[in-house]
Amino acid sequence: MRQPRPLSTHLALFAARIGVPLLLLALLVGWGSLGEERARIDRQAQRLVGDLAANVERELAALTATAQTLATANAIVRDDNYERFYQRAKAIQIRGGGWVVVSDRTGQQFVNTLVPWGTPLIRQPVPDVDPAIYDRGETYVSDPFVGNTAGKRVFVVAVPVRDPQGAIRYGLALVLPAEHLTRTLREVALPEGWIAAVNDRKHTIAARTLNPERSVGRPMAEAGRRLTEAVPPGTGGLWKDIVTLEGDPVRGAYHRMPNGWLVSASATHAVYEAPVWRLLGVGTTFLVAFVAASVVMASLVGRRILLALRGLSFKAEALMRNEVVEPPVTPIAEFNAVIAIIRKTAEDIRRRDEHRTLLINELNHRVKNTLATVQSLARRTFRTADPALYRTFEARLIALSASHTLLTETNWSGANIHDVVNCEARIYGGRVTLAGEDVVVPPKVALGLAIIVHELATNAAKHGALSTTEGRVALSWTLRDGTLDLVWRESEGPVVSAPARQGFGTALMRTTAEGELAGTIRTDYQPGGLRCEIRIPLDMNVSAYERVPELA
Repeated sequence: MRQPRPLSTHLALFAARIGVPLLLLALLVGWGSLGEERARIDRQAQRLVGDLAANVERELAALTATAQTLATANAIVRDDNYERFYQRAKAIQIRGGGWVVVSDRTGQQFVNTLVPWGTPLIRQPVPDVDPAIYDRGETYVSDPFVGNTAGKRVFVVAVPVRDPQGAIRYGLALVLPAEHLTRTLREVALPEGWIAAVNDRKHTIAARTLNPERSVGRPMAEAGRRLTEAVPPGTGGLWKDIVTLEGDPVRGAYHRMPNGWLVSASATHAVYEAPVWRLLGVGTTFLVAFVAASVVMASLVGRRILLALRGLSFKAEALMRNEVVEPPVTPIAEFNAVIAIIRKTAEDIRRRDEHRTLLINELNHRVKNTLATVQSLARRTFRTADPALYRTFEARLIALSASHTLLTETNWSGANIHDVVNCEARIYGGRVTLAGEDVVVPPKVALGLAIIVHELATNAAKHGALSTTEGRVALSWTLRDGTLDLVWRESEGPVVSAPARQGFGTALMRTTAEGELAGTIRTDYQPGGLRCEIRIPLDMNVSAYERVPELA
């Protein structure tokens, strides 16, 4: 059988059985919200990468326009006056802190506004730029590279310079520090925890908003390269679980610009996992709040029910004491109905008990009168017989009367075994010792034990240990599993032996123990004294009427 639990625990479990499905439903809703939140992050990444690509393209377009304007200057086209062109170009404020370089097909520079006029200029062919300018006559934006004159990473926006006949004579390039691309990215406001980057055609990081001083010039993440290397210009997509140079997984979007550069906007792990932690936080808060609310509500409701139960217990205790009282009305209608039934039952039981007490008193009175009549009849009947016979009969009658008196004092609800056997033992003073726990035996057993102990004591007084001054008797009993075991042991008396024939007293004990009380009796006539063992099942000697209080 399960260990009983307090009422508050049952109420809390009841609340949990209701709340768990709601909690699961909340988790399903939260999981759906989590998917929607991640979709929102993907949409935000696509919007950001579009803004970043557009801003970079606008910046390159502005630089291209400046380069094309300078390429039409007369000083460089018709006059080959490099100094005058140098002075004019030097006066122009190039965006991003850039400078102007004019060179021919071999890479020989004629103008470089980064250095003072007259400084010897180097020859530095740019493999990607020169074919585009001189062979295809295109405007070209290079990937970042380390410039020999600048001594740092730069990129160029180059345009062809044509003579009046349309032939390409020079290449004019606006040279800009590579960090200008990073500044261009940062012009777009990025949410906290987001990273923007530009990767060139060789999958090298050209610009980056996070740690550009350590990341620019390094290869992009291998997983990102494999995912995007075949993406054509003007298209893009989403990526996730790409690990940055710092080892942080990101989720975001990318877009391939017309010039082949790849622009990306990515949310770090802390950003795209934040909804998960928010969901866990909200779920944990909800769970804790629900459990706390369940405990509080169970406690409050349990307190009201316990208050009602106390009223019910008060009624039940009153019923046990055979009293009828009016406790305060409980806050629970069903309990009030039960209390009303208990009150009515208590009134009925009290009336029946009063009636039963009246009948018992009347029966006791009649039994006493009957015993007195029997004693008078016996005295007259045995007037001419042996006086010893009358004394034997009268002793038995007195023992029976004594047990009736004990039961009368308890309204025949039972008697303590010690009181029953002591009625006979006290006649012999301290020579009969009693040992055993306090056991209340049913009336039927009390009457039977009175007869059996009387016969044992009478036999001991005539033939056994109580027939001498040194003899002793020890009477002990134990109760185990509803069975009463008694042992009568005589000692220090005369040597005894089994009688040749069974007397009336022995027959009376056996009839009483086995016939009346459904028990057993065993006598052992040992040389040192009689030993008698009696076993009586108490449950089999309780009448249906006597069981009613126990069941109630």
